[in-house]
Amino acid sequence: MAAPRDAAMLARPAALVVLQCAIAMVDDARDTAITLLHARDDDPDAVHDFRVAVRRLRSWLQLWEEELGDAATRRHRRRIRDLAHATGPARDLQVHLEWLRSEEASATGRALTDVERAIADLMTRRADAMDDVRRAATKLIRLHVKLSRRMSARGATLADSELGPTFGAALAERVEATANAFRDRLGAVRGASRDEELHRARIAAKRLRYLIERAEDAVVGVPAMVKELKQFQDLAGDAHDVHVFSKELRSIFKQFGAHGRGTLDLRLRQRGAKAYSAVAKRWLGEGSAGFFRRTATVTARLRGAARGAARGRGGN
Repeated sequence: MAAPRDAAMLARPAALVVLQCAIAMVDDARDTAITLLHARDDDPDAVHDFRVAVRRLRSWLQLWEEELGDAATRRHRRRIRDLAHATGPARDLQVHLEWLRSEEASATGRALTDVERAIADLMTRRADAMDDVRRAATKLIRLHVKLSRRMSARGATLADSELGPTFGAALAERVEATANAFRDRLGAVRGASRDEELHRARIAAKRLRYLIERAEDAVVGVPAMVKELKQFQDLAGDAHDVHVFSKELRSIFKQFGAHGRGTLDLRLRQRGAKAYSAVAKRWLGEGSAGFFRRTATVTARLRGAARGAARGRGGN
């Protein structure tokens, strides 16, 4: 089932639209799991697509817990959380290997030897990480059967329901609350060395993006908002990857006398500083004021669509 995205969905009962979107996301996660199980270990898209699909599903089930009712229990949400976590090591290895190989192209002498050793060390871990991802994909396929059954049963009880708020009204409330949470997370970021604060802001941005992207084809301003959030995620993600990989490199280089460590550390710090500088300029302090003004406009449009839908029902 394709998730509804057009303007008509804003006038429909929130519970119905939320459930339809959840069913589509469960199906998408199942499809990416099947693709991953047939992909090569070095396929960069298979892990990424599965990881994103599972994380999008997890976020949606968390944000709309009340509307979904018993279609997805707390136990189901914990299982999906665990499956999402299982994809982390493989994803990190892919990112780190890609960066090391880009550095390998310009390294020479003993520094090149050290880069090659670091690559070899990560490669030895990739098989186990991919095994974890494949187990997660297999579990997701099994979970899909249970969730689909529960969601179909939930849909049967809602099919004729006209009670409750419209999706436009409910979405406006969720967007406003989630945007405020993102703003608070941005306000807590205090410097490039405080990775956890920026990482939490990135998670908040991702939740907002997964929420608002449902209305990309329904409300003016949403596509630009989604694009801005994606750009923030990329920058903050790059800074986080640098933080994680710096620790990884230190662990690797303890195993041998590494002449290239200093060079790689410097390159990593430069990469992290560049990403954080871009985040600070565009998103910290007053830099994000324009984004949140545009978000308030989108929220007002969602509420306007909901009021229009309510008047239309009253006139019938």
